[in-house]
Amino acid sequence: MEKDHNKILSTILNNKNYKIKRVKGDASKRKFYNISTGKNKYILMDSSNETLSFKRYMKFSSIFNENSINIPRINHINKKNQLVLMEDLNDNLIFSKLKENNIFDIYKKAVENIIKIQSIRKKNISNYTEKKYYNESILFKDWLLDKFLGVCLSNNDSKKLINELSFLISEILKCKTSLVHRDYHSKNIFYYKKSIYIIDYQDALIGSNYYDLVSLLKDCYVTLTDKNIKKLFSYFYDCNDNDDLSYDESLYQFNLVGVQRHMKASGIFARLSKRDKKDNYIKYLPRTLNYILSVTKLSKKFKIINNLVDDALYYLNESNNTSSR
Repeated sequence: MEKDHNKILSTILNNKNYKIKRVKGDASKRKFYNISTGKNKYILMDSSNETLSFKRYMKFSSIFNENSINIPRINHINKKNQLVLMEDLNDNLIFSKLKENNIFDIYKKAVENIIKIQSIRKKNISNYTEKKYYNESILFKDWLLDKFLGVCLSNNDSKKLINELSFLISEILKCKTSLVHRDYHSKNIFYYKKSIYIIDYQDALIGSNYYDLVSLLKDCYVTLTDKNIKKLFSYFYDCNDNDDLSYDESLYQFNLVGVQRHMKASGIFARLSKRDKKDNYIKYLPRTLNYILSVTKLSKKFKIINNLVDDALYYLNESNNTSSR
């Protein structure tokens, strides 16, 4: 914690006797701290290493507040140092509530919150472009296969992969679009005071209607039962304007968006380990890759993606077996 930040905090809190503790585990370059004054608890976000992220955070905080989307209350903003002091929602992530009896009802409210976010109409929000979808998807090849597992593709396989990704993205671009949180999973969603609250929303874009739903129901960090996934998808379908798509057509779009998102996520997890020395995300790779396989194994149009993901799982398993000996 910078000395200047301590001075700023003392002034904001009007209290020099606060306690501060670094929160570990964030995948970004931002730093988070638990702040306690005895009576009150806060979270301090330090975005001094991510100027663009800070600006986006401020922008979407305003948008979500204007549209009654629950986010942690902001107590103070220091724009010069890019510090935000905000409400502490305590240990109420839905990630920590999975064994509670009302978990289905919590997820149902999270689905309703997606629909509420999708109703927001703003002109100054960027779109998910074909290039962005591709650059995210190719992280699977560049970081998981190449840099993390040391698997080098032949020119022929690289061309096949690019062709399949082009088809995948062209299909996704046919989806109805709306505002998406873009990282709507169990570690970014709180169930607090019987309501859904979201964090980590600074990268929101206009993208596929199914993007946040995939992030929630096929979460890299937790596994929902097939029964609950089906019930929650059906609930979303029944509540949403699906552009005259049938249930099966909507499910098809949902699954394709999932392939793209999980290829991106697997590449990011590998990059966090290899480049940023953050190895705690590697344990989520098998679940993430199996989500992809559950879709690609059903279609010849994704034969090379299916084979490469299957290979990646094999190499991961071999690596785990070797390290455990």
